[in-house]
Amino acid sequence: IGASLMVLYTYKMEKIFKNIISKNLAIFQSAEALGTSLVNQKGFVSYYFLDNNPDWIVQLSEYRRLFDTHLATVKSLIDESWEKQTIAQIELDYRRYVATRDQVIQLYKTGDRKQGFTLHQDVRESFFHILELCDQFKAFHKTRIQEAVDISHQEANRLRYMALMGVVAVITLSLLVNFI
Repeated sequence: IGASLMVLYTYKMEKIFKNIISKNLAIFQSAEALGTSLVNQKGFVSYYFLDNNPDWIVQLSEYRRLFDTHLATVKSLIDESWEKQTIAQIELDYRRYVATRDQVIQLYKTGDRKQGFTLHQDVRESFFHILELCDQFKAFHKTRIQEAVDISHQEANRLRYMALMGVVAVITLSLLVNFI
């Protein structure tokens, strides 16, 4: 009976661990990719400001596409309401950020560098706000992964305790039977 319970308990522990870790790890990795694709967009408008090379804008559009791809991946993985709200906020802020950044680029193209530079400061603040939201989202899932590891450790300790109690019970019963 003890061996059967131990085997069932190990399957239960494995299932809990696998479900929590797999899901949160996938979300964490996708959120990490989302943050990375945002960070990769940093600086291209400044580079364009400095030398008016349109290649910077082309590269920026590639990273923008990557961000949208990673955002869609994260959205497909989440199912809790707070996660959906956080990702919706990141998406909304990102769309505003992109629209404002496009205005800055347009101002630089038309030669209105002073107004473009002023608006560029707002774009930088928006960037760091979105990056902070992404970091908070990642941190939460990193914490959930750690909690799952802790739960798994607790369950493993409980299993060891049960096994030890089973061994003590068998030895005690054996001694009792031998005595009788």
